[in-house]
Amino acid sequence: MRKWQILLLEDDPGLSDLLTDHLNQAGHQTRACRTLTEAHQQLEEWTPDLVLLDLNLPDGDGLDLIPSIQALGNLPVLILTARGSVPDRVQGLNSGADDYLIKPFAMDEFDARIKALLRRVHPQEQTLYLSGTTLDINKCMLWTDAGNVLLTDHEIRVMEYLMQNASRVVNREVLEQYVYGWYIPASNSIEVRVSVLRKKLKQIESQLNIRALRKAGYALFVES
Repeated sequence: MRKWQILLLEDDPGLSDLLTDHLNQAGHQTRACRTLTEAHQQLEEWTPDLVLLDLNLPDGDGLDLIPSIQALGNLPVLILTARGSVPDRVQGLNSGADDYLIKPFAMDEFDARIKALLRRVHPQEQTLYLSGTTLDINKCMLWTDAGNVLLTDHEIRVMEYLMQNASRVVNREVLEQYVYGWYIPASNSIEVRVSVLRKKLKQIESQLNIRALRKAGYALFVES
């Protein structure tokens, strides 16, 4: 799996250290800043793959950094802030941010949003394989030796995330964030995608099966 260069602008020392350690443990290269001035200096020295952006900073508003980020190209920006009102979110997204995460947040959701942003901007691993079943993201196809089926974009994202986390329980809300990003889908949207995927897996005689775990989420298992 590719590792990414991430710029974190967060003025809270405890949260900054926590997020930096978390990202570095995942193998990413993270540079942490606590002021707009430091962030501007970092952007003059290197170009990250992703920017994590706090808004309330000692020397200004984090949104003021977005023009400098955009000048470097198509860099995804995830806002991390306690400012959670609808006008604040609308302002952040209209200013050029790609997503908006309100503090406090769960680390699983944090990870899912980062993966979703990087996947959209920097397409990476295009083929996943598990127990005789292959997901080809470029071809929008799921196949085994018994046949193949085409998937929609949302079905691909569901299957991709479940295959990356095979045998682990994936929280429903975390899966929604990975599949849809900022967009809020219909309440039963994930259930519909999972139901269709189960039928398609059965159609190609895959050994994979998606289980719904009540009040927990979903998990992809290999059936014997």
